[in-house]
Amino acid sequence: MIENLKPVAVFAKVAETGSFSGAAKALGMSAPVVSQHISQLEKRLDTALIYRSTRSLSLTDAGRRFAVHARNMLDALADGFDEVEGDTQTPSGTLSVALPALILESTFMDWLACYIAKFPQIHLRLSFDDQFKDLVREGYDLAIRSGAMVDSSLKMRKLMDGELAPVATPEMIEKHGPFNRPSDLEREDVPWIGTHLAVNRLTFRQTGGGNDFEAISPKPNIMVDSALGAIKLIERGAGFGFAPKFYIESGRHEGRLAQVLDNWETDPIGVHAVWPANSGRRSLSRHFINFLEDECLPNLPAGLKRTASAKRPA
Repeated sequence: MIENLKPVAVFAKVAETGSFSGAAKALGMSAPVVSQHISQLEKRLDTALIYRSTRSLSLTDAGRRFAVHARNMLDALADGFDEVEGDTQTPSGTLSVALPALILESTFMDWLACYIAKFPQIHLRLSFDDQFKDLVREGYDLAIRSGAMVDSSLKMRKLMDGELAPVATPEMIEKHGPFNRPSDLEREDVPWIGTHLAVNRLTFRQTGGGNDFEAISPKPNIMVDSALGAIKLIERGAGFGFAPKFYIESGRHEGRLAQVLDNWETDPIGVHAVWPANSGRRSLSRHFINFLEDECLPNLPAGLKRTASAKRPA
C-alpha cells in the first residue's frame, strides 16, 4: 500500500494541472518520471486512468472517479500536518469574495467588519451582486450562495438554512386579501414581484404539526434581478413577493412589511460557501470559512438555522 502513495499523489497533480509537464513542474520532477508513476498506478489498478495523445490528455471515467479519492487523500494528509504543526503565520494577502446583495441588510455585515478588524493584513475585494459569478473565470476565491448548488467543479460547505416568506405592505394585504391558503397568492388580481430567490414552484406546509401541503407558482408582473431591489419595491407597495425571514424579523423594514401567511412556511433554503477545488487548505478562502464556522455561525440571528452537519470544510 505504501508504495502506491507517491504514484497516487502524482496522479492527483496531473488531474489538477491537466498535463504531465504541469505536474512535473509543480512536483519538481521530469515529465518522463511523472509518466512512469502514472503507468505504475494504472498497472496496479489494471485500468486506464488517462487517455494520452501527442498534444493533450484527458481522464477516463475511472480516472475522474479515482481523482476524487486521490484529492481527498492528499487533503486528509494536509489536515494532519496542519493539526500537528499549527498555523503560526499571520494570514495576509488579497481575498476576493462574491456575495448576494441582500447580505447588505443582514448581520453578515457585522461579521465582515469583525473579520476586517481582526485580520488587517488581509485585503478584501468584495462584490455584492445577485448575478451568478464564474469564480474561476472571473477570479473570485470564494462565494456565498443560496439555493441548490449545481456546479460540481467547485468545493462546497453548507453553512446554514434560511426560510422565505410571502410578504407585502399591510395596505396591500388588506386591499387584496383575505389570504388563508398559499393558493390565494396565485389569484389574478394579486400583483407579484419575482426574483431569482423564488421563480419556480414553491411548496408550503402548514405549521403546528399539520400535514397540509400546497405548492404554488405565482406569475410575476415584475421581474427584478436583485432580491434587495425587489424587497425595496415591495416595501413601497408595488406588489407581493418573498423575503427571507431573517430580514422580516430584523425590523430593518420599519414596519413596512408584513408576512402574508402566518400559519404556513416554505421549505428551508440552504446557504453555502463555494470555492475552487484547487484552493489550498491554507488559502485565505479556507481561513474565511473557518472564521464563519468558529466565530459567527454559533450565534446566528432569528430566521437562520445552522445546519446540523456544519463543520470545517474538507
